[in-house]
Amino acid sequence: MNDEDRLTVVNVVASTRVAEELDLPDIAIQLNCEYEPEQFPGVVYRVSDPKLAILMFRSGRAVCTGGKDEDNIHTGIERMINDLRSAGITTWDLKDVEIEVQNMVATYALHYPEDYDGNDKFTGEPQAGQPRKLNLNNLTFHLPFDKVEY
Repeated sequence: MNDEDRLTVVNVVASTRVAEELDLPDIAIQLNCEYEPEQFPGVVYRVSDPKLAILMFRSGRAVCTGGKDEDNIHTGIERMINDLRSAGITTWDLKDVEIEVQNMVATYALHYPEDYDGNDKFTGEPQAGQPRKLNLNNLTFHLPFDKVEY
C-alpha cells in the first residue's frame, strides 16, 4: 500500500464572499434553507451531490465545508450562486468570486510491517489490517509544532 492509498482527505473548508450583503430571511424563504438567527447568525445551504454545507452570512461571506477536494468546493459555491441568482438575489459574477481553502482534514492509515517482531526494527511492506499503536503525546514532540494540533 503506497502513501497515496493511505491518505484520505475527509473534509475541505473554504471561505469566499459572493455579495456586498445578503438578505438572509429572504434567502431562507426563497431557497428553503435552514435559518434560525436565535441559534446561529447564518443560513445553512445544503448541497446533496457533492455533499456540502455552505454557511451564508449577512456580510456576503460564505463558508463551505464537507468537500473532499477543491473541485467539490467550487461546484457547491457555483451551484449556490446559480440558485441565489435564479431566486432573484443579487450576487457577484462567479468569475469575481475568490475562493480560499482555509483548512483540510485528512486521515492516514498506519500499519505494522509484515515481519514486525515487537521491536522497532521494521522491514518489508506494511500489512493492511494490523493498525500500529501510537503514543500521540510523544508524537507531538517529534513533529513540527506549527503543523500539529493535539
